[in-house]
Amino acid sequence: MNLDVGYHITKYLQVQASIYNLTNTHASASQYAYDYRLTPTSPIETGSTYHPLEPRSARFSVTVNF
Repeated sequence: MNLDVGYHITKYLQVQASIYNLTNTHASASQYAYDYRLTPTSPIETGSTYHPLEPRSARFSVTVNF
């Protein structure tokens, strides 16, 4: 779950704050299952690999339009 909050201060100036992984969930962003061999002559094994979610982080920005 992410949170984005922004505010237009003037017609040309905007501030924004973003918080990513708000609940600090420890889960997989993606997971893959496939067959592999450790050596060319070893038997085929089935395994899975995954990419974990990024840890909680924040970003602050100021945008000026002209």
